[in-house]
Amino acid sequence: MQVIIGIDLSLTGLGLCALPPDWDLVWSRIATERHGIPLRKDATAAERGARIRTLADAAHRFCDRHHATAAYIEGYPVSGRVYGLPALCELGGVVRATLASSGLVAETAPLSTARKLVLGKLPRRDVKHILHETIRSMGAPASWSGDELDAWVAANYGASEVGACCVAHEVAA
Repeated sequence: MQVIIGIDLSLTGLGLCALPPDWDLVWSRIATERHGIPLRKDATAAERGARIRTLADAAHRFCDRHHATAAYIEGYPVSGRVYGLPALCELGGVVRATLASSGLVAETAPLSTARKLVLGKLPRRDVKHILHETIRSMGAPASWSGDELDAWVAANYGASEVGACCVAHEVAA
């Protein structure tokens, strides 16, 4: 029984999603969580490091609690301006190392590929907004944050990679 975890990395809104193999498009069978730890701009290196460790530990506990067999972390944005990319990369490394210490290898869910799986051709503007509205129109709970929706996108990509139930846009022949 494969439980696929999707992870949306963020220092202020880490999104987690557990996609069970029997979810069969029943959204209530999916578990999600969001963890965020805001810091002052003048936070010390020790405070920033503690935040990263706390978030990585939260991801690890979530994976353990849901008996994860696979984990997919949303890929880093490679275009445009991204605030705090070095800290995001640090978080990704610590999350990967923490999960690996318990035998769970975290794969990457390439950002645009994971989104295209759900939407088909990506629109030029407002991709994230359109993606979130599309997922909600399919039945995702309105209570899910954007971070949890992004974690679902990563988990959905993972499901497609292992041949599990996933949402995929039909590709024209």
